[in-house]
Amino acid sequence: MDDCEWSFDLNAPGMTPLHRAGLIGLSASCRTSRMKDWMERNGLSSTTDGDTLLLSGLPNEAEFVHRFLSELYDVDDAGLIHFPLHEKLREVDRAEIQNVMMASFLQHPKSRNAASAWTIRPKSEDNDREYRFKSLYDFNHRSLKTAEEVVSARKERRAIELAGWAMPGAIVKHVAHSSATALTDTPERYLLLMLSMLGCLWYRAQAYMASGEWDPRAEVVLVLPYATRLESESRKLHRYYTGGSMVVSRIDLVCGIADAALSSAVALEADEDAFTITPRLHTLCFGKVPWSSQQKTRTRVLTAAEPSEQATRRYRCVIGELANRPASRRDGSSFTWVMPMRETIAENVLRERPWYIGFSLYARGRNAVLISRWREGLRNLVNDDELWDDQDKRKFVELMHVAMFKRYGQVAGRALDANADLRRSFQRERERLVLDFVNCRTQDMLRQNLMRLMAQTAPRFSGGTDHAERDVLMKFAFNWSDWREVRDLCLLAVATYRGKGDEDVSEALDPSPEIESLTGAPK
Repeated sequence: MDDCEWSFDLNAPGMTPLHRAGLIGLSASCRTSRMKDWMERNGLSSTTDGDTLLLSGLPNEAEFVHRFLSELYDVDDAGLIHFPLHEKLREVDRAEIQNVMMASFLQHPKSRNAASAWTIRPKSEDNDREYRFKSLYDFNHRSLKTAEEVVSARKERRAIELAGWAMPGAIVKHVAHSSATALTDTPERYLLLMLSMLGCLWYRAQAYMASGEWDPRAEVVLVLPYATRLESESRKLHRYYTGGSMVVSRIDLVCGIADAALSSAVALEADEDAFTITPRLHTLCFGKVPWSSQQKTRTRVLTAAEPSEQATRRYRCVIGELANRPASRRDGSSFTWVMPMRETIAENVLRERPWYIGFSLYARGRNAVLISRWREGLRNLVNDDELWDDQDKRKFVELMHVAMFKRYGQVAGRALDANADLRRSFQRERERLVLDFVNCRTQDMLRQNLMRLMAQTAPRFSGGTDHAERDVLMKFAFNWSDWREVRDLCLLAVATYRGKGDEDVSEALDPSPEIESLTGAPK
């Protein structure tokens, strides 16, 4: 092969998700006007032949390869990386991407040359919020040393030994035998590893543990499209960052790897007339662990997730109703609330399970207080036909709502007769209902609590048949195989009830401003 021609095959042996991300990112970058102009001025061209990218006119010389890498990884005067694909992103979004990079690919000090202090941009007419970043001067992926290594190995037809910064996790198995146990790669695939950041989707992460405290194991998430078709996937990535409505900021908070994978699938397919090719997404989460607090450790991995058309369509509804909520602290600084259960819902949708499975884990404690901020969104999900495989489940939730309406009516009557605090009476009744169902540990306990509520309230569907209530109740109280799912449905109904007196119930459960200190909301 001509030294000035580089060939990269997407489906060649040895192509990992990182290699594929590099090739998709390179192909998408070559579609941008900035790279087209630069390549034309320097005698380069790129063509796609099936799933192979041919890069012509790039001499096998270290200085020229370094110039090529420096153009792909341009660093502006402010010290911000300016990828060709990010031409239309605001500075605040590019700063967010850089912060994610510094917590993942470039977290080790030896992998970059960066400022020690943070640069802070205050909120202004140009910036809708205050943000900060560390100015970056250079890093290994675009350095002259890397270019020399690639060129030398290509001339000598030898493999290149991989360092940890080049391929996270690619460490030697035994230090005393590093030459025999280190991973190696061909010069062409090594160059793709250097470009893997071009093909990533970047997210900050914020998750909550069962106690309601902030989870330090989730700080940033990377999504790598595991493509098998070069042309279509590079076009999607190009559109993701540069096309029309896709210029909406995608550098948002996610709750975990499933949330990030489905959010990416929704965004990548947003402008398609129809769902064409199922995206395969490799997702990595980085955060702090107790035994290594100095670095960001890879804490969770989702390998080759393949959201179906139905899953992607359903999750578009979920993120619309359970979106992040901006908030302010008492000192005037801002932060963002994330819906604690969204990662669990994402896992359910991705695995094509009922979206509400596991709701009982979030029905009590601080997470329940946080979830109450999204009560209206949860109600809308309950009423969305798209999210239900069995309409009888919706009818069961509706039957629970009717029963709660009658129960609150009984509570209101007793409170008025006793001249008691109506708001407090509603709150106690809701807490009792939650405890009744959360504490069910067997099917018999659940059936007993459910039938007691139904017997005390005798709910009836509006305009229903004589036996409609009985049929739904018998199905879920006696004939449904998974009683835990029925428990989740009961608690979902309690959380989404809306009726007479609902304002009093909502006020009783409204999260206190002090919750930000209880949950350790990241600054």
